[in-house]
Amino acid sequence: MENVLITSANMGGDSSNVVVEQTIPSKFIFWNDTNTLVRTNSMHPRLHAKVSRMMSWYLYPNYDYYMWIDNRFNIMNSDVVESYISELGDADALFYRHTEFSRGRTSIQSEFDFIDNILKNENDHRHEYLNSRYGGQEYENMKNQIQTYLNDKDFKDEVMIETGCFVYSKRLIEKQHNIMIDWMLHNMMYSINDQLSLPYLLFKHKVKYKLIENTTVWTDPRINGK
Repeated sequence: MENVLITSANMGGDSSNVVVEQTIPSKFIFWNDTNTLVRTNSMHPRLHAKVSRMMSWYLYPNYDYYMWIDNRFNIMNSDVVESYISELGDADALFYRHTEFSRGRTSIQSEFDFIDNILKNENDHRHEYLNSRYGGQEYENMKNQIQTYLNDKDFKDEVMIETGCFVYSKRLIEKQHNIMIDWMLHNMMYSINDQLSLPYLLFKHKVKYKLIENTTVWTDPRINGK
């Protein structure tokens, strides 16, 4: 039987997800300020949370599969993880296509443009939230980040992924230098908007992945969004 590590985090807070016992062997680890080293002087809580999202395979090796869920989601039924593993099949990773894909957020360029427009409009009710996450010097270097990816002539900017929940096999991280290491590195180098770096890195590392397209991370009944 497969064994699965499920992780989530709320750095700077303590509200945890609900994850019921699963039909296949699984362990749930929730990260917060009380059970992990808090590096207040060197790492913002938002970047700190990326460690559990991207590096749990390194901290907790020897699992067959790894699953990430944002703190906003719960797993209320016992067969949820099993269904994700079944849907993953022989692919190395399973993601949700972006919730707003049908409304035009279909690429990393369109995602940046969406954020850029809001940050330039202080009257937009979303401005304060996005400014707290991405505002400041060149929007956390997102402009240069996008240009770096688009300068790769072999990269086709045509995928946008929502990262609130995803599953991957140990096959994804069997290489000494793998996509998850690069993903963490790009969040440190460019911006904590991990949705911008993921499509390019999936391309760069030639990852065999699947997209969930018949539902969104917010409407999939397998996870109960808060």
